Amino acid sequence: MTDTLFGLTFSDRILWALAFLIVALFVGSFTLVVLVVHLRLRNIRRARKRANLEAQWEPIILEVLAGTMSASELHGLVQTENERYFINFLMRYSTRLKGDEREAVLDLARPYLPAVALQLQRRSPERRARAVQTLGELDVEGYTSEIMAALGDPSPLVAITAARALARQRNPDLAQGLMDSFAAVELWHKRFLSSMLASMGPKAGPVLREVLADPKRHTQTRVLAAETLVQLNDLAAVDSATTVIETEHDTDLLVAALRLIQKIGGEEQREPVQRLLDTPDPAVRANAVRALACIGTGSDVERVRAAVEDESNWVVMHAVWGLKALGRLDLLQELASSSHRRAAAAREMLAEEPA
Repeated sequence: MTDTLFGLTFSDRILWALAFLIVALFVGSFTLVVLVVHLRLRNIRRARKRANLEAQWEPIILEVLAGTMSASELHGLVQTENERYFINFLMRYSTRLKGDEREAVLDLARPYLPAVALQLQRRSPERRARAVQTLGELDVEGYTSEIMAALGDPSPLVAITAARALARQRNPDLAQGLMDSFAAVELWHKRFLSSMLASMGPKAGPVLREVLADPKRHTQTRVLAAETLVQLNDLAAVDSATTVIETEHDTDLLVAALRLIQKIGGEEQREPVQRLLDTPDPAVRANAVRALACIGTGSDVERVRAAVEDESNWVVMHAVWGLKALGRLDLLQELASSSHRRAAAAREMLAEEPA
């Protein structure tokens, strides 16, 4: 007896199911193609519209910048639905100009920025980030509070865009707020953050030194301050760094302070650095050895040489580097030619370029 349903055999039903699936796939593929073509055509129309508008605005803005035409005449050419295009047009000009010409462009943009600020409330993080970028480029002073608030945005894209906008101002008064915000975002790489803060220039030094020396501040904020002071080569920070290595116990903070001392310290810091050679933490010992090799004297060679016996490979690596930095290639060669368990480390260091 043949199994049938609605007069169809099992084989017929399989064929109909496959046919239906093929038709569904075809319809889905066709719909996707139509959608892609639609989006492509929409983008082409937008690009064409933008090009036409900019061709209309460009000769006018040049006359405004030359002082032969008023800003109001250009504003009269900008219809409400084209304000977004106009802002983007001005953004490109502002990044290329300086001085009075740039200020003229910023003045042209200001009437449209309240609408841009409203974009900070949008659900899309990309739109919020674009709004922050626009405000930061065209009127960061007028919207400092809004951009500072964006540092706490749940989207890292928005927060980092706000940080960049503020760091470009080279305003030391903003450095502390930036560091406090950075400490709460552990996903951000400290070297990247310190580079951003360092771009604010030497004027940020006093604020950074104050943060580094303050034991009430968040530890990671103090670490960030130390890393930034390293990049700024801030000689006045040596006292704060010395206080840290004499009084603190956090590994990250001690390592950051030792890196700072390594760069700007002197013989006055030798004793507190020497004391850290006996700390249980290998990361601290390693950086202490390196710092001592940079700021020490001939009398510190034996302390650096003793660190070659350390159980930590990380400490040994810094110790052999330190011997090379102190000019004691004789000790390295003696170690390299021996049967000592650290002979390989000495040979590798000798094979490297001069320290």
